[in-house]
Amino acid sequence: MCGLQNNLGLKLSFYEVGPGMTRTEATISESFQGYPGIVHGGVVAAMLDEAAGRTVMNNENPGRVVVTGRMEIRYRKPVPTGCPLIITGEMVKDKGVVSKAIGKINDVQGNVLAEALVTLVEIPPNLRNQIAWKPEDWKIYPDGEV
Repeated sequence: MCGLQNNLGLKLSFYEVGPGMTRTEATISESFQGYPGIVHGGVVAAMLDEAAGRTVMNNENPGRVVVTGRMEIRYRKPVPTGCPLIITGEMVKDKGVVSKAIGKINDVQGNVLAEALVTLVEIPPNLRNQIAWKPEDWKIYPDGEV
């Protein structure tokens, strides 16, 4: 779903806006709708997951790789296609191997459309070396950098 090189993906660029905080803005096309004009719930989940995960894979830990162990989602309002969205991630707790972060999707008026509490688990180094992982493909940009 994500990654700037994925031609079929959302092409979300995440920015570090504070310690343990990421943000991106996006307008999701109708290609990702479930019902007309509404982003598919699975795509919403993927955006929340990505935002939360990026808080752990930040500029202070560029080689750190995590996967989702658990995600609790609250779909508060329909997430519209074709409208600007603000997608944020915020670190809640970092215990090294296991971390917790919140992913959130808001509209430009500040209404919370969806949010998730995500438990993230670090991949052990021996497994990390077996996957095609390039930290530069998962860059978190400093705020203001394009």
